[in-house]
Amino acid sequence: MPVPNILYLYLSMPSENAPTENLLKARRFKLSKPSSLNDPFDMIPAMSRNAPSDHVRQFLEWNAPSRGHLGPITSKMVADFKAKTDRESQKTDFDRAQLLPRTRLLCLTGRDDGVMMWSHYASRHEGFVVGFKTEVLSCLSPSCSFFEVVYEDRPLCTPLDFIHVGMNYGLAEKVFSIKSPEWAYEKEWRCLFGIGQLDGADFLSFPPAAVDNIILGSSVSAETENLLKSACEAGGILETAQLRRGRLSAQSFSIEIEPTTWRV
Repeated sequence: MPVPNILYLYLSMPSENAPTENLLKARRFKLSKPSSLNDPFDMIPAMSRNAPSDHVRQFLEWNAPSRGHLGPITSKMVADFKAKTDRESQKTDFDRAQLLPRTRLLCLTGRDDGVMMWSHYASRHEGFVVGFKTEVLSCLSPSCSFFEVVYEDRPLCTPLDFIHVGMNYGLAEKVFSIKSPEWAYEKEWRCLFGIGQLDGADFLSFPPAAVDNIILGSSVSAETENLLKSACEAGGILETAQLRRGRLSAQSFSIEIEPTTWRV
């Protein structure tokens, strides 16, 4: 599906140890390392021995151009590849930090009303959410191309030496876009970066125009709201970003997002 016009980032309530308001103040993302992802299966590019042949063939077809193979994928190629993957699938000590040391991710979501996400990632509705214009974010870097996470029962059949993130981001997007259906509620979108494209190793700056709206949690405190307002002012987005507020619905188990004004 097309990339949504607005993608969202859930943030916890600002604290001394986690000054999340700095995203608005400094206008820059703190990107994720593969080793820091909370799904233990995420971005592990190998799968069980039971890989179906059609899954193996699909991966080989995706990868063929980058390997300089222009002919058809033969049954022998599928069998040989599957045998190699079966051997590597016995490894249980994958180290994502070593596998992808120069890769960083920007992980956003297409929804602003995820009840579990507000609870898990936004301090039980005491935090906030920032909505970003994807059209603006896509201009930040030549490799800033968002791809949708898909939720399937199996990861792709992918031996470790076929992963060349720095050389073939198109292939990496396919491999690293698959997660378990248990995470489907997140409706995640991702973008991959090499650290040479960033501010330092882990940061990506964005202009004021990238921020479309800010959503305050339904339980946000006046102290947090005041801190976020000051951060927006410092970041030059106080007057341009729409302010919204989450509210627990009285009729259903859902979050209603409404326009609002600062209380402070």
